Amino acid sequence: MDIEKLLNGDTSHEVLFDFEDYSPESFVFSPDGKFLYGNSYYTGVSNIVRYDFAKKQMDWLTNTESGFFRPVPLSQDSLIAFHFTGKGFVPAIIANRTIKDVHRIRFLGRAVETRYPVLDTWHLKPPSPSTINLDSIMTYSGGYSPFKAFKLASIYPVVEGYKDFPAYGLRFNLADPTTLYKMDLTVSYSPNQLLTEKERLHAAFNYRFWQWRIGATYNGADFYDLFGPTKLSRKGNSLTVERTDYLIFHEPETMDYRISLGGYWGLERLPEFQNVPTSFDRFLSLDARLNYKNMVKSLGAVEEEKGIEFQAATHVNYVSDEFIPRVNADFDYGTLLPINHSSLWLRTSAGYSFGKSDEPFANFYFGGFGNNWIDHGPIWRYREDYSFPGVELNEIGGINYGKAMLEWDLPPLRFRRFGVPKFYCNWSRISLFSSAIVTNVEREASRRSFANIGAQADFQLVIFSSLPSTFSLGYALAAERDQRFSKEFMISLKILH
Repeated sequence: MDIEKLLNGDTSHEVLFDFEDYSPESFVFSPDGKFLYGNSYYTGVSNIVRYDFAKKQMDWLTNTESGFFRPVPLSQDSLIAFHFTGKGFVPAIIANRTIKDVHRIRFLGRAVETRYPVLDTWHLKPPSPSTINLDSIMTYSGGYSPFKAFKLASIYPVVEGYKDFPAYGLRFNLADPTTLYKMDLTVSYSPNQLLTEKERLHAAFNYRFWQWRIGATYNGADFYDLFGPTKLSRKGNSLTVERTDYLIFHEPETMDYRISLGGYWGLERLPEFQNVPTSFDRFLSLDARLNYKNMVKSLGAVEEEKGIEFQAATHVNYVSDEFIPRVNADFDYGTLLPINHSSLWLRTSAGYSFGKSDEPFANFYFGGFGNNWIDHGPIWRYREDYSFPGVELNEIGGINYGKAMLEWDLPPLRFRRFGVPKFYCNWSRISLFSSAIVTNVEREASRRSFANIGAQADFQLVIFSSLPSTFSLGYALAAERDQRFSKEFMISLKILH
């Protein structure tokens, strides 16, 4: 399509080449813009093709038995492509030269159909998409307003957790047909008499459009607060505006940011740390985070096996006419070991606060695995900067800190027959870790040092053949310097991720 014509409402297009039922994949331009390189199963096996704009023709560059994928021009006479082998995808250099002896492979199903033509009448063949006149099916032409197209999408009952009590209510979902704009409202009520009348009603509102989100809560509740120690519910009110976007999106390399501004009033506990009381119940918070990630994994891996991840963050609280900024940074580095699908990771984090040590808003807090018994968050939450398995949630605090973790991810065990077709286990994997943390580094009188050692075993479960969940078991021992050991056992089921 020509961009200028398209902006003027002209949807006419030029067909460069019709691959029929075999879609073109991974096409890229040559540096001079004279050619397009890509791959297609047009012959029955994925081969590399080249489109010549001057000749207006598609030429084949390979005729392989196993397949080539994702070509990248290397020079005028060669390309790099992934060659599919029994050991996975292997980078290979191929000649930028056309070949003529390319034929379709013999499909046994088609051979049977040719021998018995009656089989061709037993199924309906849809026409090629290129035969459809796009202008004839147009129902409206003009500007599109997602907000004007807003309508109710669904209503359903919900059960939530508020502190240690259940709440019952309804959730309303609204969206435009393209889901560019979405809004949800959840209202629930806790009938328990142990709560004051002002705390029994709960409401949460979210409005999302493009990279923006506007949210508000009134005695916010959360479903997963019903299951386990980590609580997101808070007494009080909040109003937040948030923006997220990517600065780099060239997977596996990505860089994204998140900026959030929130106002809070009536809170008893800090929004980030459930066991820390607030010093003032009215405050503003600005949170900004930048995250860079470039990690890869091999075929057969259950997660990324090597690479780096870096995150820089700042959190500024405005409390009682005073700004209290905190900054922290995380850096993770992983490398493969000689054992297949086994890797070693070094995960580090450090932070500094410009506030006073006796001010809760100025401190960092750490502790616990962080998983609930039934959960929807990250599986390996012990890697988060706020986590420290073996001690209670938010037990460790300080206005500055340094933290390091060494983690060994063992190879996963894959199961061929473990369960029944409607409920089975795909794989299991054990991770071993040990970490250390020091808070209030420059103050010997208030300095605290902890170390821990632990393990987590994960089992991926599949329900109804296509709905994966992960069951996790974790155990950790931790001790403060010259103090007794404490221990923590974690059990968690992350549902339908």
